[in-house]
Amino acid sequence: EKSSGLENGLKKITALLLILSIEFLLIPLAFKRVVQIEYF
Repeated sequence: EKSSGLENGLKKITALLLILSIEFLLIPLAFKRVVQIEYF
């Protein structure tokens, strides 16, 4: 039971890290597109 709980916790942590990394990759790209549209 304890091992399964740790595995579930690790899965949640990895999922959050993946979501955060994806957001940090996508937000700058979207921001660059908005800036290009506004200024060029």
